[in-house]
Amino acid sequence: MFPFLLFATTQAKSKYTITDEVWFDVKIYNYNNTGQVLDGTFVVGVFGDALPITTTNFIQLAKGFSPNYKDIGKIYSYKRSFFHRIIPDFVIQTNEFLHKGILSYYGSYFRDEGFLFSHVSAGYVGMANHGKNTNGASFYITLRAARHLDGKNVLFGKIVSGMKIIRAIADVPTDRSSSPIRPVMIEDCGVVHLKEKYKLTEEQIKSNDDIKKSITMYTTNL
Repeated sequence: MFPFLLFATTQAKSKYTITDEVWFDVKIYNYNNTGQVLDGTFVVGVFGDALPITTTNFIQLAKGFSPNYKDIGKIYSYKRSFFHRIIPDFVIQTNEFLHKGILSYYGSYFRDEGFLFSHVSAGYVGMANHGKNTNGASFYITLRAARHLDGKNVLFGKIVSGMKIIRAIADVPTDRSSSPIRPVMIEDCGVVHLKEKYKLTEEQIKSNDDIKKSITMYTTNL
């Protein structure tokens, strides 16, 4: 391989560096119409070095924040929000739960920071939008490769564990508008700031399954 091509390939792989892990405890109510609740946890590894603006928004919404200039004392967080859109063999998506006037950690919608990653497999996490530069709180998780979204939605992370519960969410029946007919709620969430970053391998980049077999107990927002 020529030196330039080797450098370009190495540089491309280095952007797949996980800087933080964001965990979500979810509940599927009346699972399989049994009246029971299915619990599960999934963990998103975020590419913070590559996309600091987008990942900061995601991390702060997972931690919960209170803007000083509006709604003093109110906490804005993914906690107690819902998955509102399920398209089998494509994506699951959270709702826009923030109030009018506060659409993201930055207040309003924020710009597309960059289209650095490709929807090459299941488990990629990206910003849902309403068009160019309309990123807010809503995010989606791919259930398969979706390369047609490349250049349209900002990908910023990858599921490192919890694909089992992701697929259980994907199996929840929906109505004609792709809304789940049984509630799927984020019961709790938080962030683990890693002491040591790690890079995804070529196999992990293309994986449709969990990329970490053992995970930390996710109980801290520190």
